[in-house]
Amino acid sequence: MNKGIELIEGDDIELDSAFLASYKYILSSTYTGVSERRDELLKQALDLIEGQPDKQLMRAGITKSLAHTAYVDGEYERSVELVQRAIDNACEPEALEIDPGWCTVILRDAFYYLRGGGKNNEALESAERQYHLSMELFDHGHPDQAEAGQVYANSLVYQHRPNDAIEIIRQSQEIVKSYDRSDNMRMLRLYTILAIAESAKGNDNKAIDILQRVLNQAMDLADDAFSRGPQINNMIDLLLNLKRAEEARLAYEKFGYKDPELMSHHHKWGHKYNEFRREILITPIEEVPQQRWLQVIKNFEENYDDWLPNLKVYALDHSILRQDLDSAHYWFERINNLDDSDIKNVRTAFLTLARYWLAKDEIEMAEKVVDRARILFEEREELQGPRIAKLNAIQAEISCREDEFSAGRELLQIAEYKWIQAEGHPDHIQALRQSAATCVNH
Repeated sequence: MNKGIELIEGDDIELDSAFLASYKYILSSTYTGVSERRDELLKQALDLIEGQPDKQLMRAGITKSLAHTAYVDGEYERSVELVQRAIDNACEPEALEIDPGWCTVILRDAFYYLRGGGKNNEALESAERQYHLSMELFDHGHPDQAEAGQVYANSLVYQHRPNDAIEIIRQSQEIVKSYDRSDNMRMLRLYTILAIAESAKGNDNKAIDILQRVLNQAMDLADDAFSRGPQINNMIDLLLNLKRAEEARLAYEKFGYKDPELMSHHHKWGHKYNEFRREILITPIEEVPQQRWLQVIKNFEENYDDWLPNLKVYALDHSILRQDLDSAHYWFERINNLDDSDIKNVRTAFLTLARYWLAKDEIEMAEKVVDRARILFEEREELQGPRIAKLNAIQAEISCREDEFSAGRELLQIAEYKWIQAEGHPDHIQALRQSAATCVNH
């Protein structure tokens, strides 16, 4: 094909620009992964059909491909701009009449690029639109409907609607079973989203079990670890949430990448984030000073800021644990400067803020934060699990600080019960009790 383009461009003939554009567009698809030659061909093809109103589907395909490159390179604003242009071209009325399937494909991919660019509401709209369009366009049981369900369920999880997500996942799994074996990559991707939805409801151990089964099957179906990136990072994140650092290390050895540099930009920084969290868990508190936190967070600020709200909350929590109130105040100020949506998206943020106020003996402020946390958990359909256990332990400490010891001890018992019910590691129940130290020591 390269030779063909060379001959065409070398001849002194009048050539239809759309013909040459389609030739370059087809050639670009032969390059896998990120390739300068691929992007060069795409840009040349786009220039050749500029201003041609009947080439909207080709323009949509080209701009979607360029959006993918920008997304992988971490250029999220550029990715959003390009994919929105792709939607405008593929989903306009004339394009829908020619090939409506193109619109569903682009809306599906747009969800990931829009979410990566922080456009969460637009991402949900894109996913919901492609789901309903697929249900309308294709016969029941068509594979595209299962794929549309996968993306829509994913978007619902990120919009804190885990029960709705689980319902869509179950429907999509039935569609997959109607045309394929149950151990295929589509089914594994649906189980991955099911795991995330279960975690959102507080069922972290159930989510870990699902992801372990998925990863074992994925290793049989695909050789490269690149396709396992989301499952690996999600499972390690959940293990670290439950303070299971050694299991996280073993999981990465079994399922992970031999060379982290081969990861996509997003997964590479997700791995760095989890590795730092594991370092914190296995290192004595006094050996991870404020300077280490500043160094790590500066690195993320300069390279990948998606994890910054989480890191700042962990930095505050660590400062409280090592009783460094000056550092705690430093991180408290930076968390207070975050958008309210950022704080809400870090589910442990309110718990950590409540502990900060307790460390300063500001009981009324701690109580207000706990009240906000409980409302947030209810809104997000998280009514069980380790975070709810920690919330009850903090509320127990507030009661005991106010000399309501009977109520405080009852809340601590509830916290311990919920922790055991959530299969929280028994070695770490002592840390839960430390959150209600006044109740324990009185």
